Amino acid sequence: MLGEERPPEALAGYTGFLMNWVGARSRARFAHALNERTGLHPREFGVLNVLARNPGITQQEIGQHAGVDPSTMVATLDGLEERGFAERRPHPEDRRKRAVYLTEAGQTALREGRKVGTAVGREVFANQLAHHLGRRPILRRAQLLESGFLVGIDQHSQASGFGFHNQSPRLPLNYNAMVIEKLLSHK
Repeated sequence: MLGEERPPEALAGYTGFLMNWVGARSRARFAHALNERTGLHPREFGVLNVLARNPGITQQEIGQHAGVDPSTMVATLDGLEERGFAERRPHPEDRRKRAVYLTEAGQTALREGRKVGTAVGREVFANQLAHHLGRRPILRRAQLLESGFLVGIDQHSQASGFGFHNQSPRLPLNYNAMVIEKLLSHK
């Protein structure tokens, strides 16, 4: 069902199902393209992004920021270090800890991974949604959603989860339509 080119007709009218369908397809396409182009797993891509933003962060902090459990984090960092994408160094303030840094090779892999993420996002949102579901039905459906559906449970959320930021505590009623319009306009 999720591997097909179109969502099942009987379920195409349900926004929650459609968001799940697009999310599952997007995850699978991203994971495949990322591995093919960089040899990275999405979890490793996440860790590299955290390292790029926080040089010298500890292993435990990386896990917290990237949402990776401690036992998986050890193996993930071991793999990144073996491939030359990250390196552990003595922590400058606590000799029991190790600080983790992104290497030049890691920066290169991260740049390529980000290109993959951008390309897959554009493919899924701009092409898949617009082509298979039709632009106008999506926008109408988005306008009918309660304000805040895409941005989280409460309307006071500062980020939509799609990289859109809203400084106003009250989102406009058509915010969801604006988010989807923005996603669909990226080609």
